Parts: sequence; structure tokens; C-alpha cells
Amino acid sequence: MENPEPFCFEKHLEFVKLLSRVNDRFYWAVFKGDKFIMSINLHPICWIKDCAEWGIYANPLYAQRGISRKISNIFFKHVKRTTSLNKINAKVKKENINSVRFHKNLDFLLTEQDELFFYFEKML
Repeated sequence: MENPEPFCFEKHLEFVKLLSRVNDRFYWAVFKGDKFIMSINLHPICWIKDCAEWGIYANPLYAQRGISRKISNIFFKHVKRTTSLNKINAKVKKENINSVRFHKNLDFLLTEQDELFFYFEKML
């Protein structure tokens, strides 16, 4: 999933409101009390091939604390247990060093790249 520019939390909330009309994706929003931590959007792109693409938005106030990694791993276990998916793909801008590092820390493997993006996959 791709966003051409960085976006603020308010823009993310606009996206979340649109999700109520979308029924082909899984969406997790994670809060601690009333504080937003992160959200994960999973779009099954091919049930036959058992793969999906994910997008993640983490609140910058909780960056570098390991929270997003823990939640992501819980999410992967849930997807493996409750769906037929066995692979998750990610498309990350090369310039987004934090996201590249994050995906590598989650055991995503680099499969391809082009001028702008790295393409990762994670086996569940």
C-alpha cells in the first residue's frame, strides 16, 4: 500500500472513516486506553495464492519502543490462525529507512526492488 506523501493523524482518521464502506479488507486499530497506538490494514490480494498486502500506520509518539513490533506479531499469529493466508507482502519506499528497518525486524524478506520501492514478503 502506498501513500505518495507523509500524512498526519487527521488524514489517517479520514482513511479510517472510509473503511466502514470497504468489505474486502481487515483493519485493526489499536489503542491503549484512549491513546491511539497503531493501525494495520490487510488487503487479501489473492485468496487462491494465499497472500495479502499489508499497510501499517504507527503513532510516532510510540516509535522505537517495541510496541508496534509486538502488536504486529500478534496480528500475524491471528491472521495465520483465522485465515487461509500464508504470505503477507509489503511495499516500502526506499527513502523510508525506519519502515525498511521495521519490516526487516519483523522477518520480512526483500524479494524485489525498483527505483522507488523495496518489495518484501513474510511467510506466516
